[in-house]
Amino acid sequence: MLAGFGLMSALASFPAHADLDLRLEAEARAFTAQGDGDAALAAGLRWDHTPRAGERLLLDLFARADAREDARSRGDVREAYYEVQSGALTSRFGARRVFWGVAESRHLVDVLNQSDLADDLDGEAKLGQPMLEFTLGGESGELALYALPGFRTRRLPGPGGPIAYPFPLALHETRINARGEELHTDYAARASTRFGALDVAVSWFDGVGREPRILPCLRQGSGFEGTETGANCELLESVSAAAPTPTVLTPLLQALGLAPSNAEVAAELEQRAYAALVLVPAYERERRLGLEAQFIHEALALKFEGLVRETRGARSHAGVVGLEYSFSGLFGGAQDLGLIVEGLRDTQAELLSARYDHEVFIGGRWSLNDVAGSQALGGVLLDTSGDGQTYSLEANRRLGDDWKLSLRLRAFTGGDQADLANVVKDADELRLSLEHYF
Repeated sequence: MLAGFGLMSALASFPAHADLDLRLEAEARAFTAQGDGDAALAAGLRWDHTPRAGERLLLDLFARADAREDARSRGDVREAYYEVQSGALTSRFGARRVFWGVAESRHLVDVLNQSDLADDLDGEAKLGQPMLEFTLGGESGELALYALPGFRTRRLPGPGGPIAYPFPLALHETRINARGEELHTDYAARASTRFGALDVAVSWFDGVGREPRILPCLRQGSGFEGTETGANCELLESVSAAAPTPTVLTPLLQALGLAPSNAEVAAELEQRAYAALVLVPAYERERRLGLEAQFIHEALALKFEGLVRETRGARSHAGVVGLEYSFSGLFGGAQDLGLIVEGLRDTQAELLSARYDHEVFIGGRWSLNDVAGSQALGGVLLDTSGDGQTYSLEANRRLGDDWKLSLRLRAFTGGDQADLANVVKDADELRLSLEHYF
């Protein structure tokens, strides 16, 4: 994060009339997986400065201290970049957060930034990504090119959080299958344009995929073959190699009760392997081509996100298609209600996102359009095979000029608990936060 240090140095070089915002947050959580609650304090600082016409310096810092979950106690440079405009070209250098997509239930094409699941399981909290960005814009659209040096692994909830993992999570064993490991560079591009009421964008990405596979592995030092220097994820081969080699006398000794039976040997190996299992995140190189489209006509919005990806030599595709219809002036006042229906499909079923493989989302967006900015967004994600539902609700309201109260609810039902992709389906969570802005 060299850009962050550079911007900190710049604080002393420019006049002190830049915009400076400070936010403090107190948060309380309750969830079912650990049978207990949690509390946290967080702070955010945003410094936005324009040293001269066509230039901008921005610094956005965040820190949290959590009472129970160590994975959430951390600081991060969410954004720290320098921007310069020269005619139709805008260049940005540093750590940025860039959002792509139009759908509500799943941001399928949004790939530049890594998700922070320790912050929120919905994946909308993002980590800052070092990048070089060049955007050429005009009346008909824009073209953006990105170089993304330095890969950031996904933050996952830890012990004391909303997820009760079936086995320990071994983040120190994380595998990144790309040239140069974290020091390699990813590349991306996005072209967008408008045809009347239709907005279209095409994107391309070549780099390490942001979503890991979660591999069950034998922990380092467990005594199985290949665990001397690290975890071994070749379970069948390792367990088979640990079995004693039978001799010509083995059947006779087993018949006399002087040697364990094959079933007893297998059961002992199974118990040893089960006790030694850990979960290891593994990231693979990915190439993807994405498409976004949104058509708006009066109160109706039609939305689509789709992609084709190639990972480990296998090609898969995914898509989200849906609509949102808004009813304005409800009950003779200023309230608005938007009804949302979206269908989701993903043929890559080995990731945590496998819970989106064939789902339907039904929800609504309610806005009171009052002085306090009161609004709520909620819905249910239905598995079309009848294998579970995910309920969600987000609501917030300002309290005066400097305070904001927010509520979030996530509830999961059903799902095959033996499937690691469904590990979050025990993560029912209720979160209440109070923010103060300076």
